[in-house]
Amino acid sequence: MAQILDPKPGEEIYDPCCGSGGLLINCAMNFRERYHNDPEVAPLPVQNQIATILSTIDQKLAAEQSRKEAPGPLFASLLHVLITAKIRVSTA
Repeated sequence: MAQILDPKPGEEIYDPCCGSGGLLINCAMNFRERYHNDPEVAPLPVQNQIATILSTIDQKLAAEQSRKEAPGPLFASLLHVLITAKIRVSTA
């Protein structure tokens, strides 16, 4: 269906059923495949801004995930040292 529609620059695609969005996704993929090197079909400035914002968000999420995972190995090694009695905890 997406190949039959064969979207061109400036055209809009409307899928009234839009179930999983498959038609829209396939049309976007076909469009990108066909026009990705065409300088006249460059992304809009707002699309570039959105891509930059999403990239920054991805970097921040990765940094946060890394920060959350960092104490795990430290606590595991500390627990190992405590269990093997290499460090004694005084109760006094």
